[in-house]
Amino acid sequence: MAPKSRSIAILPFKNETGDPANDYISDGLSESLINRLTGISGIRTVSRSTAFSYRSKGDPVQIGRELGVESVLTGALYRKGEMFEVDTKLLSVNESSEALAFRSADKVERTFAIADQIAVKVISYLIPSESRTPSNTAYTENNEAFQ
Repeated sequence: MAPKSRSIAILPFKNETGDPANDYISDGLSESLINRLTGISGIRTVSRSTAFSYRSKGDPVQIGRELGVESVLTGALYRKGEMFEVDTKLLSVNESSEALAFRSADKVERTFAIADQIAVKVISYLIPSESRTPSNTAYTENNEAFQ
């Protein structure tokens, strides 16, 4: 019997750096996570175009209900000197509560390593380790790739 498929919407991360030039970084992080989780067996991920249509549209749990998913991932990007930090929340739609909340950080030039850190935590929460299939996909660390 196949494990139950988990469902998630990854909403566009907010750019809280104070610099609109970093919008592509926050969007790129969200898109990278959508792509990473889409490739994981047992996880159904809402498409980028659908998720991004809900940018700044209100309560993430309500958005999750509208999209028919079990979980919603939100995040906010901050810059501290030569570091980017991302505050992330994984919300349970059925329970209207935070399932996980954590901060990930890395050097500005390694921004997309943050996406990997977030993906590992989300995947670990959604799918027990014994049910997981490893992924060997490498992702870019080049921030300009998303401009």
